[in-house]
Formats: sequence, structure tokens, C-alpha cells
Amino acid sequence: MKKRIRKHAGEAAAVIFTLLFLCGNWGNCEKVSGADVEKMELSDGTVNAELWDGEQSRQEVTDTEEKQEEKEKEDTEETQEEVTEENKEESAEEEEEIKNPLTLLLNGEPVLKAGEAAVYEVTLKNTGEEKISDIILNSAFSCPKVTWQWQEASGLNFLEDRSVLSVLEPGQEVLLFLTAQLLPEQKEPLTCTVTASPEDGVSLEVVWTSEIEPLKADFSVEKIADRSTAVAGEEISYEIRIQNTGELTLHSLITTERFLKEGIRAEFVEKEGVELNEAKDKAFIPILNPGECIVLKAKVKLPERGVEGELLNEVIVLSKETGEREVTAQASVQTLKVLDTPTPVPVQIQGGTSAIQYEGKEIPKTEDRTKTEKMHSLLAASAMLCILLVPVLKGKRKH
Repeated sequence: MKKRIRKHAGEAAAVIFTLLFLCGNWGNCEKVSGADVEKMELSDGTVNAELWDGEQSRQEVTDTEEKQEEKEKEDTEETQEEVTEENKEESAEEEEEIKNPLTLLLNGEPVLKAGEAAVYEVTLKNTGEEKISDIILNSAFSCPKVTWQWQEASGLNFLEDRSVLSVLEPGQEVLLFLTAQLLPEQKEPLTCTVTASPEDGVSLEVVWTSEIEPLKADFSVEKIADRSTAVAGEEISYEIRIQNTGELTLHSLITTERFLKEGIRAEFVEKEGVELNEAKDKAFIPILNPGECIVLKAKVKLPERGVEGELLNEVIVLSKETGEREVTAQASVQTLKVLDTPTPVPVQIQGGTSAIQYEGKEIPKTEDRTKTEKMHSLLAASAMLCILLVPVLKGKRKH
């Protein structure tokens, strides 16, 4: 028994001795409290730190939870800031309502016709318990060329540069009308802005936007010739009628006169209020109002030769408002060919009964001409007989 104990004691001593030897040569092992990290200092002086597997997982979970808490805290702070801002804005609006009891409304038509007058309704009301004095009214439009004016109303005074509503009693409501004249060429939407500025209070502003229905620009052209047929050398007159059939006043109308056959050129006849170019084949009309019709005249002299068949003349009209759209009208005249005729030779008559000579040829007498000559001879003989009988008759009357 004692031998066994000694044997085991020797083995244990050997193990302890071995461990002590290892610790002396490779370093000390210590456990760091609170970090669950085992540090081992190697013989070369480096330190190796490793987290235990279980402790490492717990550390990762702890880090994730801390990050989540930080994010939630930040979101909460942002939400609180937004709510605070909203509360501030609401409080400011409430304070403004309390300070400014004036209300302002603006109404108008959703669609306006270009060139017509637009009427806006402006409503002011005093919702407070004290009267509001000297309310300055003003308006502005997105198109600076639009002219406007306030219609007369009780208590509304018109000064040089502004309009002033003298007073609004507590609970009083006033309806005013604002009239604006739109331009005929208006196309873009029109925005009206009205401001009301009390003497002691905060200014109010309201806006109204309307779509614009543009005016229609159109015209018609008609061309008429003074004849349907003509021969070489004759003069033909044309009448050109241009009528404004649209709703918009037309400006800068250019009319061009031309023949579709080369060598023939028509000219406009001068007319008051119409400008012609040097060649007189273009006419400039400065303005043509809706429904108005203007009549131009043109003329052409046909050449002496080389003209036959259909002669087509056309006029082309453009205007500033219709852009590049051309309106064309045509007039057709049928030209006839002139046949060549021989030059006549004077007729020579030799005596009352001689034959008629024509171009050196003898033309025999016809039966009608013989009867005529006999009648002339009979009349001459009767006349001579009467002359001879007159003295005889006078002698008998004496006896």
C-alpha cells in the first residue's frame, strides 16, 4: 500500500514538476476579471488575447442592443423636434389669427376668353371685436400688360398709387369687384394676386389662376376675273377679296400676285392704305379687323402672240397671326387663238357696166347686180322725161 502511495506521489510530483517547468519557460497564465479574456504571454514577448466562444456571442448581442438603443434614442429625439416645430407653427398661426382678425378671399372664373374682361370677387371680413381701418388693397397679374381696376364701392377710396378701404366694423363683410382686361393675343394661364394690408396688422395675400381660351385667327380669299375668255393683246382685270373670318385682328397681311405661265406678270392697282412693292406684284395690308373685308384689284395685258389655252392666275396671302399658313385663290381665263387674215386690196370699177377687178382678176356680174343697174337706168329716164314735160305743161296753162 505504502509502495503504491509512493508511486502515485512520484507520478504526481513529476506532473507538477513538468507543469512548473512549462510555466517557467512559456509564460504565466492569468484570467482577467470582468473581460473573460485569457492572455498568454509568449516567449517572444507578444500577447495573444482570445475571447471565449460563449462570452464572444454574448458580447456581440450586447453591442447590437446598445446600437439599437442609440438609434431609437436618436429617432425619438428627431420626432420630438418635429413635433416641437409643428407645435411652434400652429402656435404662430394661432397667434397670427388672434393678432389679425381680417380674412381675405378671392374668386374668379376657371377659364377666361382672350381679349375679354375678367371679373374677380374679393371678400374681406372683420372677425375681431375691434374695427379695422385703412386697409390698402393692391393686385398684380402674371402678364404685366394686363390692365385692371377696382369697381366703385362704398368706403373704397381711390388714390394715385393705391386703393384704400376706409374701415371694417367688427363682424362686417365687404364684397369688392376687380376687373381686368385681357390681351387679344393672350394664350398662357393668367394668375391674379390680391393683397390686403391693414394699417395696424399683418398683410394677407390670395392667388387665383385661370386657363386662357385663345382667340381664333382665320381669313378667306376669293379671286374673280372680269371675263372668262380673252385673246392675245387684251387686258384682263382681277378682283381679290380678303375677309377676316376669325376672332382676332390680323396684322401684316402679305398678298402675292402671280401667273402660272412664264412671261406673263400681273400688277396690283394702287389703293389707299395698302403698300405695294416696286414691281407691284406684292401688296402689304397693315391691319384687318374681325369681319372686315378688303378688295384689291390687279390687271394684266396679254402678249400679242404665244398665248392660247387656259391661263391660270393665283394670289397667295399670309398674315402674322396665322404664321406660315398660306391661303391661295385662283382665277382661270380661256385664251383663244387669233387666225391670220389677208391684207385687203382696193376695188377698182371701170364704168357703170364694166366688170369688177379684184387682185387683177375679172369677176363676172351676177344677176342681182344686172337688175339693180336696170332699175337705176329706168329711174334716170323717168327723171329726164319729167324735166322735158314741165315747159309744155306751163304753155298749156297760159292758153
